[in-house]
Amino acid sequence: MSEKEHKISLGRFELSLNVKDIHKSLAFYTKLGFEQVGGKIDDNWLELRQPGSELRIGLYQGHIAKNRLTFFGGDVFGNENSFEAQGLQMSIKAHREGDKSDGASIDDPDGNVIYLNTW
Repeated sequence: MSEKEHKISLGRFELSLNVKDIHKSLAFYTKLGFEQVGGKIDDNWLELRQPGSELRIGLYQGHIAKNRLTFFGGDVFGNENSFEAQGLQMSIKAHREGDKSDGASIDDPDGNVIYLNTW
């Protein structure tokens, strides 16, 4: 791999869900065996995980417009460069977010949002 090539590493995966009532959603997913591992219910977002699984589900009330695939911890700008070098187009270019993290989005062929963030 040359210096100009970037190895794509998206980071930790989370299925981010737009929910109407975070309290009802938390109660539902708790009954399915998920436990809270992050977030603040008073801020209308939670991160859940089922014990023994790496899959995380994010519950977001009023934070996102629609469900999305989220990857945390990757090199947002480097991944964007790699995607564009392959002819892919970002739906939201890499940029600095209000919380000082870097973020970007790319949509799959069916319009599903894939959000990248350094957080």
